[in-house]
Amino acid sequence: MKILAMILVLVFLVPSSAVYAISQASFMAETVYVSGTNHYEISFGSGKSRLDWDMDMYLEGLSFNLALSPGMDINLSCLASPWQSGGHFLYDTDWDRDGAITCFSSSHIDNKAIILRAGAGIYPLRAGRASLRLYGGYEAQRFHYRGYDTTQYEYEDGLDAVYFVGGSVITYRLDYDLLYVGLGLGMTIPDRVEMGLNASVIPYALARDRDNHLRRNKVSTGRCTGTGMMMDAFLRIKIIGALYGHVECGIHRIRTSGSQSQRWYGDDPVSRGIDDTGYVFSNIPQECEQSASHMGIGMGFSF
Repeated sequence: MKILAMILVLVFLVPSSAVYAISQASFMAETVYVSGTNHYEISFGSGKSRLDWDMDMYLEGLSFNLALSPGMDINLSCLASPWQSGGHFLYDTDWDRDGAITCFSSSHIDNKAIILRAGAGIYPLRAGRASLRLYGGYEAQRFHYRGYDTTQYEYEDGLDAVYFVGGSVITYRLDYDLLYVGLGLGMTIPDRVEMGLNASVIPYALARDRDNHLRRNKVSTGRCTGTGMMMDAFLRIKIIGALYGHVECGIHRIRTSGSQSQRWYGDDPVSRGIDDTGYVFSNIPQECEQSASHMGIGMGFSF
């Protein structure tokens, strides 16, 4: 399905009558800092629960761009990070049906990610040093989290109790698959500077997640679909010869909705006197959202 959608995007962007020849290729290595939150929220008859996962992390990556004449480009990129720790948190909040907080907890987390992107663009309009670019593509995001050392606050007529749970408490994986299409405005000073501003919509976003509550012997899996948007700006300056420097910044916003299924693979110590092993709850309303920004710096060469 994803491959078919990507083919349709490329067919839409590439005029069938055009004959293209390679005019330039470039490679770039970059470091990107991503800040923001991935969160999901589920709703029950008795209230709702929301988990907010910090995204703050550094990713290293490579990108490849192929410029074709007349007026087309193809680009591929990969950003990845190892496990990172320190200053990252999971916040878990529960509300009752009246909107009052019944439970809140914070856990230390480690995180890692990989982000892959493939896209293409055409230039339907050029005027002097300015250009208009129409582009589209596919982006895959894969986030992994592991949480530990939880402090939990329970409320009933005010703060009722505080607990600390040491050691591993939760693991979480979140996958986003995105299709995007957008417009870019570019400005070039030949052999010196290139800059651009891009804005795109995400008409289709697929979110899939897996939450393993280790202390409750419970796995929750969800599937949501929705939409989003992206904006970014970049500046590329020629250093010497084919070598150039690159800086960029941007934002992501994604909103999806769907359902979650919960399965107990062992007895839940919270429900005393009941063996929950094998219990399954399905069709729980769920929302997955992402709000993020990034800044990056890189260096590349063209030939």
